[in-house]
Amino acid sequence: MLIVKPDATALAVVSKRFLDDQGQALLSSGQCWGRKSDRKTELGGEAIHARFRDILNRKIEDATGPLHARIGKLEREAGPALEVKQIRFEMEATPEWAALGGHLRRLLPYAREFDHVVKHEVLNAVVEVTGRTRQGMPIDVARAVDSVLGELMPVGGGGLLYPAREEISEDEQKLLERIEHATFELTWDACRYLRDLKMVEVGARLYWALIRFAALNGLQHLQSEFVNNARRCQYICTEKRSGKAFPEAQKQLEEQIADALDVPDRAERPVKLPQA
Repeated sequence: MLIVKPDATALAVVSKRFLDDQGQALLSSGQCWGRKSDRKTELGGEAIHARFRDILNRKIEDATGPLHARIGKLEREAGPALEVKQIRFEMEATPEWAALGGHLRRLLPYAREFDHVVKHEVLNAVVEVTGRTRQGMPIDVARAVDSVLGELMPVGGGGLLYPAREEISEDEQKLLERIEHATFELTWDACRYLRDLKMVEVGARLYWALIRFAALNGLQHLQSEFVNNARRCQYICTEKRSGKAFPEAQKQLEEQIADALDVPDRAERPVKLPQA
């Protein structure tokens, strides 16, 4: 018995004739065998050539795969992602709110049109702004932040009315977590330091969208996290600063949280009836 171990990168070809004890040929030079289902089968010339091509293509893919992945990464980093980084560098270099608002508006097409790699770069730029909220962010800059975060929201399919047509991916969930982080920075500082109701309204609307989307799509862990953080902002409104609490903001957040959670048990997409 001649046993040949399976090897996806090679073909076993008979190099010389093999005879039995009576001189009958068992194997002939040049024969090549393969498996088909549970039986062995002899491979002809075209099958052998096809097999060699498959082996060669697989070796080429194995050798060039890492290079193609590296090229793709470099292309992403050298294209839109690099452009967003340059905008972020300009944002880091300016203390002017008007300039920051302008830079945020420049981010809108990148937030809208590109993949998750670029979207995360956009978020890196946004948190450069939300991290400064307590320094006196004006309402027009807060609304610019709202616009960019709204474009980044992976609402797709059903939007904020119905469940998405496809399952929310891990990349999209990670994006939602980072959007909520920026939302928390803005809302917390607006509640604790600025005590500006219009600023709180911006954060409360963002929290409404985040909580509603998580609730619609059964993302319980995100829904719980978002509600808890929104309530932390709500609670800080009870803190007295200059002898006063901030009940108006507390009420605004409570209303938005309650409305976001008011989702039917089985939210269904509308059915389009056939025309008569």
